[in-house]
Amino acid sequence: MPLSLDERRHIQERISGFCREVGTLLVAFAPLDFAMQSGTIRTAVLVGFVVAGGSLFGVSLFIELRLKR
Repeated sequence: MPLSLDERRHIQERISGFCREVGTLLVAFAPLDFAMQSGTIRTAVLVGFVVAGGSLFGVSLFIELRLKR
């Protein structure tokens, strides 16, 4: 059974909220993880967290802009 327009919109809003929250947490806690790690991969992990968080936040903004149309 296909989803109605309201159901699809609700699902997209939930996905957008999830991406925004997880992206914000990744970016916020990346410096903490960087400070707690030792070894040579510290910088790579920091960059990975920031890129992943920024990407999820960007997906969230894209979905929200698409919903506004």
